[in-house]
Amino acid sequence: MTTLTNTTSNDVTTAKQTNKDNSAFAVLGDWLAQGARVYRNAPISLTLTSLVLMIIGGLVQGLPAPYGMFASKWLSAGLITLLWPLTWHVLQNGKFSLRSLKQYRGYRYLPALGVLMMLPFASQVVFGALAFGAPGVDLVLYQDMTNFSRIHVASVLMASAPLGLLMSFIPAYVLIKQASLKTATVEGIKLAFRAIKPLSLLMLLNMALMFSVPYTFVLSAILVGPLLFCVNVVAFNYLIGEDTQTKNNNNSAS
Repeated sequence: MTTLTNTTSNDVTTAKQTNKDNSAFAVLGDWLAQGARVYRNAPISLTLTSLVLMIIGGLVQGLPAPYGMFASKWLSAGLITLLWPLTWHVLQNGKFSLRSLKQYRGYRYLPALGVLMMLPFASQVVFGALAFGAPGVDLVLYQDMTNFSRIHVASVLMASAPLGLLMSFIPAYVLIKQASLKTATVEGIKLAFRAIKPLSLLMLLNMALMFSVPYTFVLSAILVGPLLFCVNVVAFNYLIGEDTQTKNNNNSAS
């Protein structure tokens, strides 16, 4: 069983893996439990903030297609990363505060970060084109679901999941660790690869949600998204906690 050592007050934990033989299921179980605990500290604030950011990103979809869709994805990808410092503050302090955004840097990278985080969306376009031809592209760009089954819609949505998994920690390195975009990309992907098994299980959980409610994806994202985002923040805390523990052990050994 993974032991989560409490290193702060207010039920905030830094995860340290004390048994290297832990299964991915056990690690994910701990992440889910800790993520739920973080979410319970500020459920309304986190959900409403997620909703507001989604609405702001969606407003530009009124522009002529496909430009509106691309602009919306870029803006949404940049804005949603603001949840990282906000949720990180909840993790560390047990409460939500918009003022906590002032404590972090890296916001100058948001435009470029938004472009980078659009790559999962680009993978949906490519998959739609390869799997369904022009109608598949229309499905992604124009949200034209004519003649598409629930499974087909879900499969296109899920095409972004593998790349999204590998890129999931890049915003955290930019905004929380204050790394450059290049360093954040390299370190974020390395961190994701190191925990590829539990992260893959988390990705499958996201896929299951998409399969179950593809036509209410936005509703699902609003209701479940903030909770799963808390799980991602806990996972990041877990993994960088392991890094710190490893470095301390190496220093002690030397």
